[in-house]
Amino acid sequence: MKKLFYILAGLLLTMALSGCVKDEIYTDNTPDPEDSPLKGKLVLNEINGQGADADKYIELYNNSAEDISLAGIAIYYNNMGSDPKATWTGSTQTIQAGKYLVLQGTKGTGDMTTGLSGTQGITVQILDAAGLRVDILQVGQDLTRTTEYARIPDGSGAWYFAPLPGTKGITNGTNSGGLEPITRPDTPEITGISKTPGLPGSAESVTVAAVVTTPEQTDLTSVVLKWNLNATAQSDITMTLNSGSYTAVIAPQANGSTVTFTVRATNSAGKSAEKSDSYVVTDAPMPTTGQVYINECDPANKKWELFNAETYTINIGGWSMTKDNDAAAPFIFADGTTIAAGQYLVLTQNETNSPTFGMSQTKGFKYDLFNAASVTVSTLDNFGNNILNDNMGANTIGRITDGSNLLATFSTGSIGANNNTGVALTSPVVAKVGKTPGAPTSSESVTVTANISYKEAITGVNLLYSFDGSSFTAVAMTAGANNITYSGAIPAKGSAGTVTYKFSTTPGGESGTYSYTATAVVIDYSQLALNEVDGNSKGVELYNNGSTAIPLSGVSLTKDNTDTWWTGSGASGSIAPGAYVVIYQTGFNPGGSDVDGFIGASGISMKKALKFELKDPGANSLGILDRTGTTDYTGQSFQRCPNATGDWKVAAPTNGAKNPDSGTAF
Repeated sequence: MKKLFYILAGLLLTMALSGCVKDEIYTDNTPDPEDSPLKGKLVLNEINGQGADADKYIELYNNSAEDISLAGIAIYYNNMGSDPKATWTGSTQTIQAGKYLVLQGTKGTGDMTTGLSGTQGITVQILDAAGLRVDILQVGQDLTRTTEYARIPDGSGAWYFAPLPGTKGITNGTNSGGLEPITRPDTPEITGISKTPGLPGSAESVTVAAVVTTPEQTDLTSVVLKWNLNATAQSDITMTLNSGSYTAVIAPQANGSTVTFTVRATNSAGKSAEKSDSYVVTDAPMPTTGQVYINECDPANKKWELFNAETYTINIGGWSMTKDNDAAAPFIFADGTTIAAGQYLVLTQNETNSPTFGMSQTKGFKYDLFNAASVTVSTLDNFGNNILNDNMGANTIGRITDGSNLLATFSTGSIGANNNTGVALTSPVVAKVGKTPGAPTSSESVTVTANISYKEAITGVNLLYSFDGSSFTAVAMTAGANNITYSGAIPAKGSAGTVTYKFSTTPGGESGTYSYTATAVVIDYSQLALNEVDGNSKGVELYNNGSTAIPLSGVSLTKDNTDTWWTGSGASGSIAPGAYVVIYQTGFNPGGSDVDGFIGASGISMKKALKFELKDPGANSLGILDRTGTTDYTGQSFQRCPNATGDWKVAAPTNGAKNPDSGTAF
């Protein structure tokens, strides 16, 4: 199995060398002594590494006429420069002839345990229960890629870069033209380059080692160490294979010498690859502690910049860096890694002595730097602060000046140079804009939140809003604990229409505009009930039998078919769910004075014929009390028994409270 892993490492691609790749459509027809009997029958058919971890998937296809048991079948995955790891292993599954099996979700979000990149150079393969290869796909790195990978036609066709959203679980169809083929790699791969010791003294020779592999259809013809002493070229050294690595020894050099070296590998296809490093010979102990900052991050190009703020060179060999608080998977700096005083060290994802973990343009990130004693030295937090994580694009994020605590977004970065040479955005950077509720009505106020930053410390943020093109009104926003997230409220619009808003920072100025539509409030007046009429207290009770408040403006009561006895106004407000309001005949409010919005006309009697009708603002009837007799019911009132839904009865008055469940017919 180790032999297989070693061979697989050679199949990883390097995008920097992709211009050397043969223009041969990838079909994996090369004979291989380790091929499984299942080769050509069980195949990788579609792979999508784009989007969120839960959305990524690998599709298998049974290209045979018989069902295939997946017991013991394993899917192995690795990024360029890393070892293959099992991401899924079959147990009791069976894939039927001509059918698909989709493995969805990476990093523990679904079927697979590892990641699955859509932009890095990757290898995905199927191994059978005996460890023999069933199928394999390698794809080179392209950090701007937005496609997935599909075999067309299913099962036996060539591989193509295919548009999203893909054809998960169904046929990949045919290529009608325009799809770019995935070409077969034929370039050597150099990984794991190292030097021992990392900081040699003048009496020490240095052993340079590198893992060098080449795709299966080629052979290595030479691996050479080219080196310079104090910028003067020296004789090339042929590297020899020892225990899986190619090695060569550079003799001891004088104290203070600078040695730069390049490992160059060439294969039988005439393709070459190179990787370089350097060291300084010193007999003096070099400090291993000091202030080093994670100074700038470039998500588009997957680069980190470290800045040594001290006045002396620091040996950061054995230091570590983590992503998103993941202490279980740190990157460890190689022995002898140094940063000169006031200088920079640039790391590039998957390159020599650089992290393999990622840097998202859309998800945010947090990186922590620790010294060899595991003490935190620096943190750059664009994960907790979420600055511009909607889409970083080509922007970088870094300290506004080298070593500053203030982060800024740069339209033109300065990776490897003083951050003063970068171009910070001159307008406020606004991201993660949200509103609550998400679909507001005209009667609801809206709380707006946003992550806002600027190249200088912000002293205040205003939320500016406009109704239907009116002039903007300013509301001061409240800063969250991190001084990045701000919130403010836009009042209810009052009617349907468009609300436009933007942000203004001091210093900084205004952002672009955002908008939402406030929809008309749909009110269910059918739940408003005429519930009690009391000729003793001269009051008419309404009850809300629904689950939402009902505004009373425009609601009316008519008496005896012709007279409008009461009409609700703005002063009447709303009646809450399960609540009661009583409108009293003028001069009869038990509180001693009439209440604005709840004053009715006269003429309620328990001795005479009486008719009341409740109507919504559109004059639609909501309920009627029609008492035609003249029996004297003094001391009682007319009530729905039970509340809202029952028939009209007479019972002891319950103004402003629940009616009894039963009463006396009249």
